[in-house]
Amino acid sequence: MPFAMMEDMGTEGTDERGARGDAESDAERAAGERGPRAERGAASSEPRWMSVSEEVVRANTSRGAGAGIQFGAVIVVFTLAGVWADRRFDTLPLFLLIGLALGFGGGLFHLMRTLGGGRRDAGS
Repeated sequence: MPFAMMEDMGTEGTDERGARGDAESDAERAAGERGPRAERGAASSEPRWMSVSEEVVRANTSRGAGAGIQFGAVIVVFTLAGVWADRRFDTLPLFLLIGLALGFGGGLFHLMRTLGGGRRDAGS
């Protein structure tokens, strides 16, 4: 299809910006862009996770990213310690596997505590 024909398609009733001139005014468009969160006191039908502030999202994201990096680092450190112990005592796979298991278990424990998986009831 030639380019000139493509330009003519779908342009009836629009102004030079491509917006429909008769559909809504600039003020109506601006009010519509704010959405339901613009009215703080009004109850909305949006899910709770959508109403969380940006600061809370950033804090939780960085906490999760840091916990993931720590999880990987603990596994690497314990595995390398196992390799070192295997070379030192000439027991090749033994300490490597022990270090890997300890690193994974300890990292998982720390990850669960950091991200809230280890919550306890207030009464116990």
